[in-house]
Amino acid sequence: MQIINTHFYNQFRDLCAKSSESIKLCSPFVKKNIINDIFSLKKKSVDLSLITNVNLNSLYKGALDIEVLEALAERNLPIINAQRLHAKIYIFDNIKCVITSANLTSAGLKANLEYGVFIDDKEIVNNVVSDYQDICKNENNGIVEKKHILKIKEILLTLPNFHSEKLSRFEADNSTEIENIIQIGSNNLLNNFSGWKNLVLTLIVRLDKDIFTREDLKYYQDFLLKKYPKAKTPLQTVSRVLQELRDLGLIKFLGNGYYQKLWR
Repeated sequence: MQIINTHFYNQFRDLCAKSSESIKLCSPFVKKNIINDIFSLKKKSVDLSLITNVNLNSLYKGALDIEVLEALAERNLPIINAQRLHAKIYIFDNIKCVITSANLTSAGLKANLEYGVFIDDKEIVNNVVSDYQDICKNENNGIVEKKHILKIKEILLTLPNFHSEKLSRFEADNSTEIENIIQIGSNNLLNNFSGWKNLVLTLIVRLDKDIFTREDLKYYQDFLLKKYPKAKTPLQTVSRVLQELRDLGLIKFLGNGYYQKLWR
């Protein structure tokens, strides 16, 4: 075990280049220059996966680059959306890992005062790998697919100044906390959807709550049946739509039937 109290990008690059089987990444904020560097360093046969926190505001403000999600999706590499994520963990071949305060940004890896540990103890690394897998399997987390990324990009392109650096590069690279809530306006958001997604979002708007529950939505069951009389299990459909909205970065699963609206 080794304490990391200086910039460790060179060591990180070396670990990526020397991996022969897998690289597991876990970071809320990821920049495209870093993920491109990883792709240029890693062997083609090496599997890569990412756990991150997908929400519209991080993507809009540049803390998480949409190009990162696109790059992984194009290669059919897994992207896990863990909305309560704050951990930064990097695992190499399941035999070495780094646990750190540094995000996968230039600032985190090259400039900020960060702190962490490099671990090559087999038992400890096995525990870290197990924890990583548990995050991937957690029922409150989702798998981000190409269809989600395309829809997220479609929504972002309706917002002012997207792709013209809403935050400066310095601010985006050095952000340690990005507010989860995006200022988009309900009408603007609803215009991006039709069918069941539009209906469920409309119901959430009607609730007029930042935090809502499954029980709140059950109140509208009769309304749903009138809207879609052929729907045999409307509440199950609502649950599926909520999962889709989670993986679009629009709501957050808080657990135990509680949800948070991620826009205003």
